[in-house]
Amino acid sequence: MITWSLAVRARYGNEKITITIMYSRQIVFEISHFHIDVLSPDCVLTTYHLMNHTAEKKTLRSSIWRKREEKWRLFFHQGTVTNGDQ
Repeated sequence: MITWSLAVRARYGNEKITITIMYSRQIVFEISHFHIDVLSPDCVLTTYHLMNHTAEKKTLRSSIWRKREEKWRLFFHQGTVTNGDQ
């Protein structure tokens, strides 16, 4: 069981606004073809295939991670739905 949680915090004038969205459902997925390319000592590109068996969709994924203050942080992420032949 995977639980997804999204919290959005914003400020409107002097008021703080917090929106929280949560849902739970079973998702079966498989990661393959995982690869890391080092772009610089503090930046890497990860690429992989993600097969969501629950939704029967395959996506090609890529992420750029940057190291800041000794922590790796996600800088960019993209997922592209494919027909499964790639």
